[in-house]
Amino acid sequence: MSDQLIILVIVWPLLTGVVTSLLPANKRLMTLWGSLNLVALNGLAAALLLRVVSQGTLIYTVSGWNRDPADALSLGIELKANIFCGFLSCLIAAVALVGFLGGVCTWDRQVGHRLPHFLALFFLLVAAFQGLCLSNDAFNLYVMLEISSLATYGLIAFGGGRAYLATFHYIVMGTIGASFYLIGVGYLYIKTGTLNITDLADSIASQQLSKAFVLALAFLVTGLLLKMAVFPLHFWLPNAYTYAPDATSVLVAPLSTKLAVFLMFRILDDLFIGVIPKSLVSWSWAVVFLASFGILAGTSLSLAQRDLKKIFSCLIVAEAGYMLGGLWLSDSRGTIGALFHLVNDAVATLALFLVVIAVQQSVGGRNLHDVKGLFQRSPLTVLALILVSFNLIGVPPSAGFFSKATLLTGAVASGHYQFVVALLLASLGNLVIFFRIIEVAYFNPIVAEEGESALSLDGQRAGALAAAVAASLYLIGLSSYNIMETFIKPVVSL
Repeated sequence: MSDQLIILVIVWPLLTGVVTSLLPANKRLMTLWGSLNLVALNGLAAALLLRVVSQGTLIYTVSGWNRDPADALSLGIELKANIFCGFLSCLIAAVALVGFLGGVCTWDRQVGHRLPHFLALFFLLVAAFQGLCLSNDAFNLYVMLEISSLATYGLIAFGGGRAYLATFHYIVMGTIGASFYLIGVGYLYIKTGTLNITDLADSIASQQLSKAFVLALAFLVTGLLLKMAVFPLHFWLPNAYTYAPDATSVLVAPLSTKLAVFLMFRILDDLFIGVIPKSLVSWSWAVVFLASFGILAGTSLSLAQRDLKKIFSCLIVAEAGYMLGGLWLSDSRGTIGALFHLVNDAVATLALFLVVIAVQQSVGGRNLHDVKGLFQRSPLTVLALILVSFNLIGVPPSAGFFSKATLLTGAVASGHYQFVVALLLASLGNLVIFFRIIEVAYFNPIVAEEGESALSLDGQRAGALAAAVAASLYLIGLSSYNIMETFIKPVVSL
């Protein structure tokens, strides 16, 4: 039974989504149904992680169709769970559960009678995220990318109005990114005759790095840069996340770009093992410079916004630069820092978008001027905001401090001082961004009006959930050494 866990974490949310589409649009029923299935998914993911920790990497052949590396026509699909994949699967399941619970209070206003269809896409997206995490087939990764993109397009479009145009922009850029990725996979298949990532890595390592391999790498990297929304390929992301329903943003924002980062890691560290430091050093400098510029650009864009949701969406652009730069530092400490920052940023982004929900439920708006008196109405929301802001600034003992410290160590060791400057300036920018919000929330008290208690009740619940998630950032920070040593270092080529 334990060998089936890897496929169950993908199939469970997929089947849940199918059944959900057939259920009536009853909020209580959907809340209970979704919560139970997501709790079950968390149990499956935790069991998978325990199985990998105790017995090592788990490889599963879909439908028992074993591939034969000696046969060029063998097309069996593998799923693979190493120690970090198991950890990431748990993270996806946990974010899905918390995001689901956080978005419940927004269903009536933003989704309505379309709830079964909305949640069917929600669970489909969770299944695709799990597939991206666990697939060991280059083409199957493309399939999961497309499934996740299609589900995301639908979930964003539920926002109506300006969300339609944002969805169209996302479709165009997502299609271009997926096409670049697919072309890169095609080049690899032509040169090697296989799509299995393990076999591809062996084939690339045994051959001279030809122009076809370099071109394949260029297409793969470019496609994922679009998916990661790295500046200047970011313009689809802020509007898509801002105008999407809150119940969409609270799942998509913490995970979508982070899984693109994870795929970038797999390309550099699993597929082209050792190629970047040895043969393409100039690429490393160019990509780290792009990442550094993206960090500063994303932070600047965030400073210019007044809508809380767009402020936090622009911060995602900056955070993508942190992880991209870390992966391309040509230093194992940079890669470790990038993967740890992936975990940190997924949790921090979840907390930020829960704060958006809490603010809207508490004060009825999400612009900067709307947060006046927020400390009076929902002190837990302000507490969550303070905890997340300290994390993003890099105050110890938050997870953000340890991820940034590891990234800085790798940047200094590899001589990428522009990345060091970008990280430090971004921390200063985050200080300004969050001080501006907290100052309005705390130092501008207002007199409560009648009829606000019912509105504030959901706000208090969302604020408590956001505060709990934000507090977990400090538990992650205090456990940073164990997380890096146990889950990250074993999968990084040192």
